[in-house]
Amino acid sequence: MSKLYFFPSMLLLIAIAVFVAINPSPATVNFFWSAEIKTTVAILILCSVAIGAVFIALVDLARQIKVWRELRQLKAKLKTAEEELKLLRAKSSTDSKPSEQNRI
Repeated sequence: MSKLYFFPSMLLLIAIAVFVAINPSPATVNFFWSAEIKTTVAILILCSVAIGAVFIALVDLARQIKVWRELRQLKAKLKTAEEELKLLRAKSSTDSKPSEQNRI
């Protein structure tokens, strides 16, 4: 599955690198609270990509935690089912053996 994401992400990184390289012009960023930052378009793009990557990682982490919880619950159910099966097999093997009194 990781190979499925590797090549598209490498292509995206190359596209971002090319776009950053051809956009070195200065830019001014105005925030909501009237702060002004002067920087290059390349830095803005890289910061945007980094913030997006962090956001995606957090979303994926939440999904992964959900999968881990579900896996832990399924393992507990499997352990319970295996214990019940073991008890049923033990009970079945003792029930199928003829007792000494039935033979006489």
